Amino acid sequence: MAKTYITAMTRIRIIASIIIGKMLILLARLLRRGGSSLPGRVALRIAPGLLCTLAARIEGGVVAVTATNGKTTTTRMLAGLVRHAGRPVVTNASGANMAGGIVSAMIEAASLRGRFPRQALGIIEVDEGSIPAVLPLLRPMLLLVGNFFRDQLDRYGEVAILARRVGETIATLANPPRLVINADDPIAASLADTGSGLPVWFGVDAVAETVPVSGGETADIRHCPVCHAPLEYSLRVMGHLGRYHCRGCGRQRPEPDWSAGRTLALGMMQQEYCLAHRGGQSFTVRLSFPGIHAVYNSLGALAVLDQLGLLDQGAIDWLAGFIPPYGRFEKIDLAGRMVFLMLVKNPAGANASLDILAQHAPGGDVLILLNDLAADGRDISWIYDAGFESIAGAGNVTTGGRRADAMALRMLHAGVPGSRIESAGGDIPRALEMAMSKTDPGKSLAIIATYTAMHAIRAVLVRRAGIRDFWKDGT
Repeated sequence: MAKTYITAMTRIRIIASIIIGKMLILLARLLRRGGSSLPGRVALRIAPGLLCTLAARIEGGVVAVTATNGKTTTTRMLAGLVRHAGRPVVTNASGANMAGGIVSAMIEAASLRGRFPRQALGIIEVDEGSIPAVLPLLRPMLLLVGNFFRDQLDRYGEVAILARRVGETIATLANPPRLVINADDPIAASLADTGSGLPVWFGVDAVAETVPVSGGETADIRHCPVCHAPLEYSLRVMGHLGRYHCRGCGRQRPEPDWSAGRTLALGMMQQEYCLAHRGGQSFTVRLSFPGIHAVYNSLGALAVLDQLGLLDQGAIDWLAGFIPPYGRFEKIDLAGRMVFLMLVKNPAGANASLDILAQHAPGGDVLILLNDLAADGRDISWIYDAGFESIAGAGNVTTGGRRADAMALRMLHAGVPGSRIESAGGDIPRALEMAMSKTDPGKSLAIIATYTAMHAIRAVLVRRAGIRDFWKDGT
């Protein structure tokens, strides 16, 4: 009798948490708040085991995606590819990737009784710092590890420590997921030592001169993560990503199962590359967004898709029309000016965006919005490791956000004349007005923003340009 009573009470708690969660999501949407994580956090207070329960009810299993840079884009891309293949998807499309946000997304997709469509697949983005808490509850069948870069040191600590925590978590799982790993990242590649079975590897084999590549000036590691001897590179692609070899233990970049070669930029917003499997299969992949990081994102998504048995020419064709999530080179027409939104949060990611601007929009106007809230990282010293010097030839530079003056000083150090720099202070709508007033109709304005600043500027653009709210974007 006691067991029945507990089961019944648990069932009641689950249903109650879902109903209340759905109501909070609806309320948040009505208030234009997005409803990303609060409903899930409330639901977990009512039913603490809800994440584990709901994850187990996803019939097709769960694929988890983690990385420092690119996990939201990769998750959105993979979810779209799976939908294109005709499978229902449960995913946290808004990018809320800690326990509360993941539960919110599951609640929204579930019925009132906590059930999902038959054969649904879970495509779940997981914050790299939340892996120890979330992964044992999700129990994914596949874990895509895109990269590890230095990011928000006040929250994550050093990148090697973060990777070690992820590896220790995987090693403790009774049924560890199969790993799909970026072979070009020596830190990510070290996760293959966790005993989770034979990984699936992906990487970049060749980069054309026409594709902006971020060099080694911001490499977050210079030594082998295993024996700590210096790493040597025959090809450096982005930060510490590339074809590496350890002088000490001999560890080297694994041979990718899926690789990108003959990468070619087709203008600012298009590129293509040859996707090849070492078994002989090959495709020509076309992307409608720029940068070598986009190549890595698509490589990881396609490698997972192959593991799901869903990779075919139709998937490759669908990928050509994929639009990345908000703030990832989002293109907006505002009052006759072309606005590009770029989310930045660490040196490696910032350099990838700055390199594209330097190549394809030299001399254009720039608005840089720098916040230092918890979600951005309190420590802003990373801006001196990012290569803002590459856009020293920009036209007018306006800075805004909580640390607008610090960003203005950084651009002065980058070589931009003081006469072309103006700080708008913390008022982000005012910063946009100031930047727009300097940008002539028909010209472009690049907006570079940290996480909370990106949400703030997009809220303004939702009203002014009629773009979709971030939680509707791509859904």
